[in-house]
Amino acid sequence: MTPSTTSPIELPVPLAGGLKFSAWLTLLRISVHQFVRGKRLFIMALLFALPTCLAMLARYYHEGAPGLATQLEETMIFYMIPQALVPLSALILASGMIRDEVEGQTITYLLIRPIPRPLIYLAKLLAAWIVAASLTAFFTTTALIAIHWGAADLWGSIIPDRALRVSALSALSLLVYISLFGGLSLVLKWILPFGVAYIVVFEGFCANIDFAVRRVTVLWYVRIIAERWYGMHVDAWGIKLDEAPSAGEALLTLVIAALVLALASAWLFGSRELRVKTPDGS
Repeated sequence: MTPSTTSPIELPVPLAGGLKFSAWLTLLRISVHQFVRGKRLFIMALLFALPTCLAMLARYYHEGAPGLATQLEETMIFYMIPQALVPLSALILASGMIRDEVEGQTITYLLIRPIPRPLIYLAKLLAAWIVAASLTAFFTTTALIAIHWGAADLWGSIIPDRALRVSALSALSLLVYISLFGGLSLVLKWILPFGVAYIVVFEGFCANIDFAVRRVTVLWYVRIIAERWYGMHVDAWGIKLDEAPSAGEALLTLVIAALVLALASAWLFGSRELRVKTPDGS
């Protein structure tokens, strides 16, 4: 008898472990694309277009009024955009970073990628920041153009100089806001009402009142940097520079706050179990 021959057993090929940087960059690119094509971006664009539209209407009906450009710039650029639209855009994007993946039943595809879970969260956070900062910079520039149209220094000291400075400050505050709201979205079910309440109470009210609570607001530190570095002195802010932190201390405070919030949220995302929805909605 001829001895029977057996074919060799094929062992399963193990998945590559560790971080693949190219996979992380791909996730970042896909996340940016998701934010750009989503309905949230359309809502944010409508909100950010308000300062430009209001400035155009004010100039149409009050053309030639003394000090109109200064009043419009203070109201739109130094109040409406940084105090309302910037934190609100961060809330809109950050609240859906992970929740949209869960609701859309795509979170599983993220978790099986060769990327550690904390880095998945950081990719989503960075994508949200890129989209929000780009949108803010664009509409800040259009608002300044609408406010100062016809001015001799429009394309000199105003565009791109002042637009770039204001956009950089907005990007800095967005980094803190998105880190804050992104982390809260992991633990709070009703993040949108809570976030709106935070924006109204802290960034809208407390940041404008001269008492100790304003020191825990993002806007107060951003305004200190604006006054010390860029000379954007707005009397209504009521900041006493001789008692306020230096610009470097204010910047360091915001950067540390953003890093702590982002890393803590990434750790939380990496350590907790996520409820994955099934096609039947369970």
